[in-house]
Amino acid sequence: MAVNHWTEEQIQEFLDGKSSISKNSLEEHLKSCEACTKSFRYYQNLYSELIRDPGFKLSTDFARNLVSRIPQLAQARARFKFSDVFIGSVGIAALLGVMIFFIDFSIIAETVAKFSFSSLKADVQDWLRNSLSSLNGGVLLIGSSVLTLLVTATLDRLLSGPKYR
Repeated sequence: MAVNHWTEEQIQEFLDGKSSISKNSLEEHLKSCEACTKSFRYYQNLYSELIRDPGFKLSTDFARNLVSRIPQLAQARARFKFSDVFIGSVGIAALLGVMIFFIDFSIIAETVAKFSFSSLKADVQDWLRNSLSSLNGGVLLIGSSVLTLLVTATLDRLLSGPKYR
């Protein structure tokens, strides 16, 4: 004869008083099943200890003590490091100068002269193709990428707010 053991959920429901199984049915099963008896005693002890547990209570002045340990925000001074902004700006200016020195503006001027809104997509594709092929290695692409990163880093530094130190 196969023995159907009670699940942990069924035992907990019984101890919570939410089970539809009668106390007599439980007692009969516990007499014949040692595994369920062990589990039932374990949960019964657990429930009795939880009932006796006084719970955790904070002291009445806990919040005041905690706040007194935190450094006051008023004492921290907000400041921008203007040297970081200056260094970033000088880097951007240097990169722009190098790019202007090495870029062949005749290609850009020809493209702008031929530009019409009706063929915008084709013009942009032609300009990109011509720019990259004439630079033999993509100096424009690399320079534009570095410039974009420098501008983004500078804007991030300026817009992310002051640092507290």
